[in-house]
Amino acid sequence: MSAAMMMSVALCYAAMSGLSLAMPRHLMQISDYRLTLWQTRGLRWTASLILLLAYLPMWQQWGAGTGFLVWVSLLSVTTVVLVLLLSFWPKWAVRLAILMMLSASVLLLVQ
Repeated sequence: MSAAMMMSVALCYAAMSGLSLAMPRHLMQISDYRLTLWQTRGLRWTASLILLLAYLPMWQQWGAGTGFLVWVSLLSVTTVVLVLLLSFWPKWAVRLAILMMLSASVLLLVQ
């Protein structure tokens, strides 16, 4: 797996984790903390921007059309993994999201 693919997978997972934790139901699985309206909106916007950043490595490696298809497939796979982790091990899902963001940052520095 190339570094661009690993970075895109890491960013997709982290972004989908952020979007799911912006929902009160999923956040209540993790902790008793409640987000304010502005925190929820900030989390959604940040996760959406991270999703757009996850598309950039695919675009650079495969071009616009094929890169978009690969990005959508990575998004689907990471979403299924996140749903399964939130169902069975919700706290591990958040820990993995933090690890994915750190690994994406390291991959960005290495490139």
